Amino acid sequence: LDRCAWPLGVAVATLGAKFSTEQMRQLLMFDVVYVMFDDEVQAQKLGEELASGLSMHGVTAYNLCLADGKDSAELSEDEKLELLEELGFTDENLIDKNIK
Repeated sequence: LDRCAWPLGVAVATLGAKFSTEQMRQLLMFDVVYVMFDDEVQAQKLGEELASGLSMHGVTAYNLCLADGKDSAELSEDEKLELLEELGFTDENLIDKNIK
């Protein structure tokens, strides 16, 4: 997984519209994971597959799809903050508490 900075914490990327077993294993350290692939049908199917696989291992996982077909890389800093606030991340400590 590739780590990239987001306001209030760190996001990870699979570097493509697929994921490996090793990448999924690394995500198992978190209590909650928000999956956000592109909005194409195939990417969303993979997002659902990843979220479902994580859920089967006890991780609370959500597959998110951005409105208007946006890619997460296209979000402005304000849009990222707005999304994080909608998800309940309003304090830097919330990110740290999510790690097992």
